[in-house]
Amino acid sequence: LNKHHGRNKKNRVIFENSDDMNYFVKSKIVNKNEAILIRGAGVEIDNKLIKRRKKNKIPTISLVARMLEDKGIYEYVEAAKILKNKNIKSRFLLIGDIDNKNPTSLEQSTLESWNDKKIVEWLGWVNDVRKILLETDILCLPSYREGLPKSLLEGAAIGLPLVSTDTVGCREVVLDGINGYLVPIKDSKRLSLAIQKLIENKDLRDRMGKESLKIAKSEFSSEIINSQTLSIYDEL
Repeated sequence: LNKHHGRNKKNRVIFENSDDMNYFVKSKIVNKNEAILIRGAGVEIDNKLIKRRKKNKIPTISLVARMLEDKGIYEYVEAAKILKNKNIKSRFLLIGDIDNKNPTSLEQSTLESWNDKKIVEWLGWVNDVRKILLETDILCLPSYREGLPKSLLEGAAIGLPLVSTDTVGCREVVLDGINGYLVPIKDSKRLSLAIQKLIENKDLRDRMGKESLKIAKSEFSSEIINSQTLSIYDEL
């Protein structure tokens, strides 16, 4: 990554999150002065869309991802079971398809079984995720690791409170206690407690959702990210 034989011998390596960048620099894989942090590809902020958000009587929690084990699907389903056993009224959605080429992909039969037992509602592949986000009260992604999770960015851009894991990539978007909660990886009990707090407190959901939108606008909007990317081309 440090060797560049172009005409001006200038080089830049772009990282999506600070954890990965710091690791590569510390490990001397990339020179510090050649490492650049640009967090993702940006997200569009549509104020008209935000105003169309549905107000649900029963809070809806959504997880948008490929149906992979390392997206925290099992922990999400277990959290749903815990809250249902507590008789806490809620609706848990799983949005995304299986990925047969990925070794951690869940079986379709497993997802269908959860759906049939009404533990969660598996919607499978959805073309327009925005429609789902408009019907969502809490966006959840208990992933084991990310580069920069697009689903959390899109949730923030529509003003949703977020629940995720305290891991690489996710903590770039979720500020614990500010616009959502970060819980340990593979901890379905802590995950359920974080979700429960938001289910039971609408004012908290609204406050954290507004903070999510502020963060999306100030740090992750397409205009900001595009400008950062183009500035590297200008520099080189």
